[in-house]
Order: sequence, then C-alpha cells, then structure tokens
Amino acid sequence: MIGFHLSLAILIIISAFILFLICYLFFDKADASDLSKIPEKNFLDSVAFGRNIELLKIAQSESQNKRDFIAKMSQMVLLNLLLPILAANLGYIFGSNKNKD
Repeated sequence: MIGFHLSLAILIIISAFILFLICYLFFDKADASDLSKIPEKNFLDSVAFGRNIELLKIAQSESQNKRDFIAKMSQMVLLNLLLPILAANLGYIFGSNKNKD
C-alpha cells in the first residue's frame, strides 16, 4: 500500500511539473518582436540600422539559450530523476504483488 501511495505522489509531482512547464511556456513573453518594430521614418542611418540588427541578434540568441535551458532542465528532472524513480517503484509494487500470489 505504501508503494501505491508513493507512486501516486510521484505521478502527481510529474503532472505538476509538466503543467508548470506548459504554463511557463504559454505565458512567457520573452521574444524579439518588440525589438523588430520598423521605425516611422523612411530611412535609417547605417549606425542605427547596424545597432538594431545587433539587438535583434542578441535577443534571438537569448531566446534560443532560454529554450535550450528549459529543455535540458526538463529532461534532467523528468527523464533522469522522476521517471526512473516511478519505474523502480512500480516494479517493486508489481514484483511484491506477484510474490504474494
């Protein structure tokens, strides 16, 4: 019975973590769209244009780094930590039930 409650608790933790990731990715507003607005003037001097391009590249690389970090942390927590614990616990539950029969 303890193994069942532990498995249920691990499943709840996994579900909460996945729900947190979905909410975080859905409500995250970090993108480069606010930096890429076209100015109202019809011309830009080369210095301002170069500065805008550099800002856009920096924002895109920051966004890519953020996505990579979230993917790596999610993989580490879910695949390397919680799922092996759940698999071991379920193996214990089914193994101990088989011995009782």
